[in-house]
Amino acid sequence: MRIVKIFLVLLVASTPLIYMSMKAYIQKPSNDSAVSYETLSPAQQNTIKDPTLENLVKTTIENIRDQDFEALAKSVTDQTGLRFSPYTFVNDSTDITLSAEELAQGFTNNHVYNWGFYDGRGNPIELSFKDYYHRFVYDKDYANAKEIFYNPSGTRGNTTNNVLEFYPESFIVEYYIPEVGSTYEGMDWSSLKLVFVMESDIWRLIGIVHDEWTI
Repeated sequence: MRIVKIFLVLLVASTPLIYMSMKAYIQKPSNDSAVSYETLSPAQQNTIKDPTLENLVKTTIENIRDQDFEALAKSVTDQTGLRFSPYTFVNDSTDITLSAEELAQGFTNNHVYNWGFYDGRGNPIELSFKDYYHRFVYDKDYANAKEIFYNPSGTRGNTTNNVLEFYPESFIVEYYIPEVGSTYEGMDWSSLKLVFVMESDIWRLIGIVHDEWTI
C-alpha cells in the first residue's frame, strides 16, 4: 500500500511535465534536414536570386489575397494547370487541378468539386471553388504572415509533408501563421505553400498547398 501511495504522488506531480512535453511536441516543427523550416528575416526575404521569381512570389500572394483570379491565372499554364492540396500531403489521386481558364473564372465557377477528404472525419470535401478558397486557401491573412520559409521539408502535424518530393524541381514559399491564442493549445496554426517551377525558361505557379494541425 505504501508503494502504491508513493506511485500516485509521483504520477500527480509529473502530470504537468507530461502535459508540457506533449504541448511542445505538438508545436515544435520537425528539423529532419538542414533547410527544414528555416525562418527568413525580413532582410533575407528579399534575397531571391532571380528578380523575376521574387516579383512573381510577391504578386501571387497578393493576387490570392485580393481574389484577383484573372491575374493569378496568368502565371498558370493550361498544360500544367494549378493543383490544390487541402493538406500538406499532395495526393495525385484526389487533389483537384484547375486549368488557367477555369481558375480565371474565380467565384463565378459554381461547380462543386470533390477536393479530397476531411482530416479526421474522412468525409469528402465537396465544395465550390469559392468555399474551398475560404476554407483551404486564404483562411487566414497569409499575405501578412510574419514567418516565411523557403523549401520547407519538415512536418509539423501528423500529416506527412511530401511537397518537395512531389515537386522535386520546384521552388516553394511557405507563409506560416502560428497559434493565435491559448484556447487551442498550439493546434490552431496554419500555413499556405506556393509551388513554382520553371517551364520553358518562365517561372510558373503549379501548386497551392494548405497545411494545418491534423489528427
